[in-house]
Amino acid sequence: MTVIRSIPAPWGRPFMAALIMVCALVAGSHALAQGAPPPGFDSIPRPPGSIGPSQNLMPPGSSSGVLVPQSPASPLQLAPPPAQPVALPPPAAPPPPPPSAAPSAPMVPAGQVALMVNARFGKDPPAITGGLHWRVYADRPDASGVFRLLREERAAAPIFVLPPGNYVVHVAFGLATAAKKIQLRSETVRESFELVAGGARFEGRVGDSRIPPGQITFDIFRGSQFEGEDKRPLASGVASTDVLLLPEGTYHVVSNYGDSNATVRSDIRVQSGKLTDVRTL
Repeated sequence: MTVIRSIPAPWGRPFMAALIMVCALVAGSHALAQGAPPPGFDSIPRPPGSIGPSQNLMPPGSSSGVLVPQSPASPLQLAPPPAQPVALPPPAAPPPPPPSAAPSAPMVPAGQVALMVNARFGKDPPAITGGLHWRVYADRPDASGVFRLLREERAAAPIFVLPPGNYVVHVAFGLATAAKKIQLRSETVRESFELVAGGARFEGRVGDSRIPPGQITFDIFRGSQFEGEDKRPLASGVASTDVLLLPEGTYHVVSNYGDSNATVRSDIRVQSGKLTDVRTL
């Protein structure tokens, strides 16, 4: 059974108004209780910026609380940027040809033949790389009895281009020489000359002191000083420290020092492909 109690009219309206105000206060205090932090929460250490005063996320100059996307100045580029040219390293230089490689035959005009020559200290040693003097002569003397000089070169391994025929080729290496008679027909001819020769370098000393250049000279003779061979000098007035190229063999040296005509004689042996230092005391 439901009992409904009626409130007298004279004070019923003020009572209802008071009741509404009490309900409003209770609801407000409940909402404040939900938003307030629990006791002791403010004393807990917090990392900077993680929890604390609110941060302004609005762009500078914005007056409202709504983030409005700004129209970009240029359309968004979704394509990858154009590839930039990459500088490639320069190609590696081709390795130089081995020094022992024989030169290739040159282009020879019609009616001519190439003659390629070189010189060695013997059959097996390597080629001589400098100090050579080549001459090519006609194989027969002219009316005056002289063999006419046709070509001349000072390269280590020259190439002569000549008409077909017979020639005499002469090479000199200091005082060492060699000559061959060569016939040219239609194809390239390669010829190697053997020069069994060496070098001699001269120096004068007084005790342990070296005699300055210009104060002593040397004369070189073929054979030993004790042999009765030709006594004409092969070379005379050779200066100190000069290198004289000679055929392999025995020689004797006469040194002339100063104005007193002091002379010293000594025998030396020159070997093929070697440099002999001669010191007179």
